[in-house]
Amino acid sequence: MNIHWKTISGHEENIAQLQQLLQEDRLPHALLFYGVRGIGKFLTAGVLAAALLCGEKEACGNCLSCRELLSDGHPDFFVLAPEGKTVRMIKIEQIRNLQAAIAKMPYHSERQVVIIDQADAMNEAAANCLLKTLEEPQGKTVFILLAEKRDALPDTVISRCMLVPFQPLSRVLLHDMLQKQGVDEETAYTAASL
Repeated sequence: MNIHWKTISGHEENIAQLQQLLQEDRLPHALLFYGVRGIGKFLTAGVLAAALLCGEKEACGNCLSCRELLSDGHPDFFVLAPEGKTVRMIKIEQIRNLQAAIAKMPYHSERQVVIIDQADAMNEAAANCLLKTLEEPQGKTVFILLAEKRDALPDTVISRCMLVPFQPLSRVLLHDMLQKQGVDEETAYTAASL
């Protein structure tokens, strides 16, 4: 897991806003990152989670909290994703299990962080169950919901979140990113154009 802001390409305005909210200790308890799949929402959420769990504007990488996060073993960090063999969705049981887990006090950090990946894949019962937690947050738990389609979530859930839109990356930035990964210039240009 990446824990540093510099690992994110693009999204400078979003990053600056999140860093400012962290600096001023004004980050809301629920955020909704939305935009096309694969654009960097999960990466940004992970870096934000690292900063929150470390307690700094940028994760230090050395403290117990950072080391546990890097080893995928942080007891105050939760990721929820759709489950299922045929129809993948987030079900009410997953939300209830999450609620039970976050009802406990944080172990190593001042707060807990929950990333709900593909939140727009929650069924109605799961969304309604989550809504109760978003309406009456306990402790210092921060929820970061990730969705492709903001409008696929119930208005009641959306209204409890700070909205953070993720825009497509520019062709120039995509081209440069591909070249840094060793893709030749012509292929990088073609791929970035697509």
